Amino acid sequence: MRRIVNEVAAEHGFDNETLMADRQSKVRLNAKELAARDAGEYVWKDDLTGRLDTAMSGSTTRDEFKDAAEAEGVEVRYTGKTGASYAFTDKDDKAQSIRARALGSQWMAKGLDVQLEANRLLEQERQRLDAEEREKTKREAQEALEREQVEKARQAEVEAAQAAEQARIRAAEESWDFEVEIPSNKTPRAAQVAAADEWDFEVALPEKKTRTRSVFAERESKSNDYGMEL
Repeated sequence: MRRIVNEVAAEHGFDNETLMADRQSKVRLNAKELAARDAGEYVWKDDLTGRLDTAMSGSTTRDEFKDAAEAEGVEVRYTGKTGASYAFTDKDDKAQSIRARALGSQWMAKGLDVQLEANRLLEQERQRLDAEEREKTKREAQEALEREQVEKARQAEVEAAQAAEQARIRAAEESWDFEVEIPSNKTPRAAQVAAADEWDFEVALPEKKTRTRSVFAERESKSNDYGMEL
């Protein structure tokens, strides 16, 4: 920023460092005013330059500076292209007026133009930086949105692949999901045989209990041998 101010001052034939020194040291004060300043008392010229500094801080043209100074209670009068003077009512309610040369070269018309042009360039630079910052913020937001969309798409692909795999596994399990009803001993013989025929395997059917008669015949034979009756 200081470089811009220095360049503008040089274009107008001024040295900015000299201008800054003038602002601090070339306000012309008489002996009484110097003593008052040294004692920390009110000096109307210091009051005036303070108001002009405030008016200059946000101005980029002579008209803007004049309006801003008026808002600070200072009347600015331009005399031709190079002259300027200032008038205001000080803290003691006294009307004060002074030519720009008596306040310092920075408050002369050319000095004003240097400061106003520097302010204009500084404002342009601020606007450029603000625009770049807004563009950067916008770009970063767009990149973040794109990354989020890519991540969502990737996650959707993963979930789709997992769902497809689960569906494949379920289909495979269902293709082997059947029941074979094995006939029990309590199943009627006709049903057992039918089941065996249907599934093409042999079913060992339990034998009927037919030994009762033979057991009694054996006992009768043994009783005859021993002369006993059943």
